[in-house]
Amino acid sequence: MPLRSKDKRITLTDLGKLLNLTPRAVSQALNGEDSTVRVSKATKKRVQTLARRLNYRPNRMAQTLRTGKSGMVGVLAFQAFGHLFQQKLYLARQYAESHGFHPNIYIIPDGSEKSRNRAVDVMMDSKVDAVIVFNDLGNPQVSQLTKAGIPVVVVGAARVRNAPTYRADLKGGFSLLAKHLIAQGNSNLMFLDIVENKGNSLPWSTKCAMEGIQEAVDIAIREGQPVTSKTHALNVSYDGFMLKEAPSVHGLHAGGYLGMKDIIRQQVVPEALICNGDHVVLGAMRACAESGVIIPKDMSICGLGDAPFSSAGFLTITSVRQPLDELCRLAFDDLKLMTESGKLLKDRRVVLPYELIVRESTLQTR
Repeated sequence: MPLRSKDKRITLTDLGKLLNLTPRAVSQALNGEDSTVRVSKATKKRVQTLARRLNYRPNRMAQTLRTGKSGMVGVLAFQAFGHLFQQKLYLARQYAESHGFHPNIYIIPDGSEKSRNRAVDVMMDSKVDAVIVFNDLGNPQVSQLTKAGIPVVVVGAARVRNAPTYRADLKGGFSLLAKHLIAQGNSNLMFLDIVENKGNSLPWSTKCAMEGIQEAVDIAIREGQPVTSKTHALNVSYDGFMLKEAPSVHGLHAGGYLGMKDIIRQQVVPEALICNGDHVVLGAMRACAESGVIIPKDMSICGLGDAPFSSAGFLTITSVRQPLDELCRLAFDDLKLMTESGKLLKDRRVVLPYELIVRESTLQTR
């Protein structure tokens, strides 16, 4: 009679019978738990090899009852389009597993209070050991998790109470772009800001962009270079994922397309344009092509994020790349530390620099 049928899950007892070991010894070899049983490296290797071959999966419910921990980490990410969203989920899964966690991924559909509260409820009902949040979940929601004894780390938000944060220096990233453009001989810079209509206050990302660009301009002026900069803002309202004003343009690029059309219509084309995303650059470049504005001869252009397409087109795009891999690794290192020590690193703030990637769209030919 075969050891395992299609509907029977392999157990520690099954592995022990095949290897002539007790279930406790098998568990020690697989999980490294504190135990009176000690197993050699050779035995550990034998157990782990057989477990992989037979596709052994631990009984999470039994593990939770025994240790008080589920072994799961909650991954909360807001629904978004583009490569960064996919990259965050990939890195979260990769680092969760390498740190001994099992990822429980939940996508938050929007930024409403109801959706964020629902995400917290799902995490608490799932009995996760810890939570990693991409972008700003909200202080009340983070506090609810930490008060329940669940460690939380936040990647991509400026500052969150009661949780450590890990982000790239957005202001510094825009300053890098502006300094590069000025070094290329551009004295008239413009920031094209595409924001979704959600009130009168400036988004944090817009403030970082304006401050970073102005920082580079101020340095140039002190050094005797007559440099100016201004912002061209376009507020948009999406119908689903498309803009009614540009139905033939992909939603990711429509904002840049309409913003650049507006700039051209007002006859205020700058020497250099800084966009708040590489996807915005693509839309702006299409508008330039339709209007006869040649890049980079007539106008240099650059973006943020170093999307995969930025290096793949006929005209490659200068951008800045955030160290997302390193941010995720550091976040999971601290998450692991908090789950093992029981202490929350509430005041930890990690800010890493962007990397400037220079390509054809800003290399002057005039």
